[in-house]
Amino acid sequence: MSFYDMTVEKYASLPLHTLTLRQMLAQGEEALKDPNFMVRNARFVHKEMPVRLAKRLMDLQFLPHIVVINPHIKQVYDSYRQAFDMLTAFPEIKTLEDNAKFTQMITMLVDDHTPLCWECWRGESGSALSAAACAAAPTFSSFGASLSVSDSVCAHQLVDDHTPLLGVLARGVRECALRPLVGRELDLDPFLDNMLRSRISRRVIAEHHICLQHQRPGFIGVICSQLSMRTLVEAATKQCTDVSRRTFGFCPDFEMHGDVDSTFAYVPAHIEYMLFEILKNASRAVVEHHLKKAHEEGKSISQATFPPVTITVCRGQKESTIKVSDQGGGIANELKEKVWSYGFSSLDEDTEAIQPAGPLDSHGSPMAGLGFGLPLSRLHAQYFGGDIEFFSIPGYGTDVYIRVHRLGDHQEEFEI
Repeated sequence: MSFYDMTVEKYASLPLHTLTLRQMLAQGEEALKDPNFMVRNARFVHKEMPVRLAKRLMDLQFLPHIVVINPHIKQVYDSYRQAFDMLTAFPEIKTLEDNAKFTQMITMLVDDHTPLCWECWRGESGSALSAAACAAAPTFSSFGASLSVSDSVCAHQLVDDHTPLLGVLARGVRECALRPLVGRELDLDPFLDNMLRSRISRRVIAEHHICLQHQRPGFIGVICSQLSMRTLVEAATKQCTDVSRRTFGFCPDFEMHGDVDSTFAYVPAHIEYMLFEILKNASRAVVEHHLKKAHEEGKSISQATFPPVTITVCRGQKESTIKVSDQGGGIANELKEKVWSYGFSSLDEDTEAIQPAGPLDSHGSPMAGLGFGLPLSRLHAQYFGGDIEFFSIPGYGTDVYIRVHRLGDHQEEFEI
């Protein structure tokens, strides 16, 4: 075993030091009162991130040989290793100047150079703003009650799970799953749950540290205290409409009902990702099902009609529920369990999955194909104590329920 591998194993054997949401909320006030808080928090992040990366590196090393030799999986491993090496090589953080350098480094490391704060919008060239540029960004009201839909057009690009590295991992898993004989024997779901849950936690920890240094009204680090449900839904439906029309030339209407004017505390990136994925699947199902129905009835494409996708919001005592209902033909009974499996897709398995990674659409994600959307959405919901469930009537349609705890209303001890 090489020295590097011994170092990884040493870090992987260390315990995790979890952070609760109560602590995260308290950090906002502490960061304002105590100038040295950011140095202490940087030390925590500096100590914690290599341990979490090392545990995932060991998971990758323990994969079956047929998976490890996949070039996409190897690329993921190399990326994690590079991040691990950079973090462990960084000297002890003692001053605010040290913290500034550390913050600059984790800005580059977290999630493939994508924006880390919601202020950090993509420029026309697609390059991300640095954390230092956050201070010069427009006044931060993104996804707060005052944000207009036009301000959030690019929100989908900021979600942590529409980035190159995740696409590489998804493609590698799909390729392994499609291997004759061997693929059907692989069960990579537990491995991917650990990989992606850890990835979410690393991003939350790192981004929270960065955003605490550039606080905006209505935010405590990455947590928005007045997240507007109406703005979230309108932004997600606009994104889905754009993608569906580019992909199919059609898109169903979206109707909102219930407590759509409610606000709550949450991490914007997480719920925006979940909403977009669920609405995207619903709109695609409606278009495909009713185009097929029109063809079977001898009608032209222009004569096809598309029933609306309805979004119903209910604000309960402890949680908010978003129900997305479509008339897209439902899910066959034999496929209902498979939709939660990573790599499963309703697209042609012989085409989409094995093609080289091409350019993404303007929102940073293809319409469908790699099979990570639903399980990863559920993982995001479960991460803060919520969940995603669905009920489907084959031949008619599907209801999907997104349950999210309203952070800050109650002092839950969800750990990160």
